[in-house]
Amino acid sequence: MAIATATADIKPLPEGEEIYDIFPKVEIASYLWLWVLLVLLIIAALAYYFIRKKMRKNNAEIKIEPVKECPRKVALRSINELLESKLLANNDYKEVCAAVTRILKTYAHDMYEVGIGSGATSDEFLRDFDNFFISEKISENVRKIMRRCDLIMYVGADTTYDEVEGLIGEVTNLVKTDRW
Repeated sequence: MAIATATADIKPLPEGEEIYDIFPKVEIASYLWLWVLLVLLIIAALAYYFIRKKMRKNNAEIKIEPVKECPRKVALRSINELLESKLLANNDYKEVCAAVTRILKTYAHDMYEVGIGSGATSDEFLRDFDNFFISEKISENVRKIMRRCDLIMYVGADTTYDEVEGLIGEVTNLVKTDRW
């Protein structure tokens, strides 16, 4: 059995046309300097990574909180917007009562940390309100407003313009009260 092999028929260069190096060969004793350079680069990369990570962590801890507007001002502005809206003129008392309870719940949450805000049902709000130390007069006013608004919104109780305007006035007085 014969194995095929390839051979190159390269003739040596003619005399005088040989190729020689311009400079003599440089002998390198070992690749130690390459290993040192590689280790230094790795150390520099790790140092850069950890320094950047620490800087990002420090920047993340410095949080600038937006300045919140006073809950009393927000509530009074919402009441004024409600009075200027066409809801009262159109006798849309359900929407007016929904806005009144939303304003009251949001104000109580933002000012006194009572309840969860406007997303709470009346029962949830009043249950949280029971755990909050307030005067009996304010507690009765809040319960009366919530009860009457619930009757208008959910039961469809008959009401008048003056009664709804009175509810808005009571909420305004509650908001203007300094301490509950």
